[in-house]
Amino acid sequence: MKIGLNDLQDLKIGVKGIVLLKEAGIYKLTFKSDKPNAEDFTDWLSETVIPSVRRTGKFDSTENNIMLIEDETERNLTLTIYNLKQTLTNNPNDMLMQFAYNSKVTDLTTYKQSRELKLMQGKVDELANSVSGVKADTELIKGQQMFVCDRTNFSEKMKILTNKYFGRDSSKAYNALFSKMKTLGSFDVYTRRKNEWDRINEDRVEQGKEPLKDSTLKSKVNYLDVINKHDKWELCSEAYKTIETEEYTSNTAR
Repeated sequence: MKIGLNDLQDLKIGVKGIVLLKEAGIYKLTFKSDKPNAEDFTDWLSETVIPSVRRTGKFDSTENNIMLIEDETERNLTLTIYNLKQTLTNNPNDMLMQFAYNSKVTDLTTYKQSRELKLMQGKVDELANSVSGVKADTELIKGQQMFVCDRTNFSEKMKILTNKYFGRDSSKAYNALFSKMKTLGSFDVYTRRKNEWDRINEDRVEQGKEPLKDSTLKSKVNYLDVINKHDKWELCSEAYKTIETEEYTSNTAR
């Protein structure tokens, strides 16, 4: 690659002087170079340096780096501070300019701190939401594990238990469940229901009325009413899961 005389410009400084490269010479040196980093340098030169020189008559690498700051507020404050600093270099005794410079530096510092605080708060809120979500999921899972059956799904659960393990004999399924509740938690559903029936009839007798028959009492107080009154759904669920586990193990062994 050759550079002609037209690509050079003499500039006399002192005795020896210096020789500067014209724009055409820069193009020849860079665009035709076979150096490994020539392509990157060429891109930077053609896309950043030369357009800046043509637009403003100069290229300032610091100013160029400032313009690359993504945050608009930070970019504008940083650029203002840089320009004020350049002015102060030429007029170091300008008190008004010094005050403006210090004020902008303070503004930039405050803005960055505020932005960091917002970022940290955002992360804290995100973490709090995540913890809340995990806690809610844990409680839900715990609830699902604890209360396999409740008043709303008791009948449906008993149908499943009956059909799956007791040959569709519901009386066997109910007897197994209530027996297991008595074993696990000393809660006798049959006795508790009988006590409720006795109380109803005692009240009727005191009022001079005839005692009700069992068929009528069943419509007034059933097994669900007894379990619900004494808040024994957790025990009921535990008994249910125990029966499932025992029956499953037993059927598997067979």
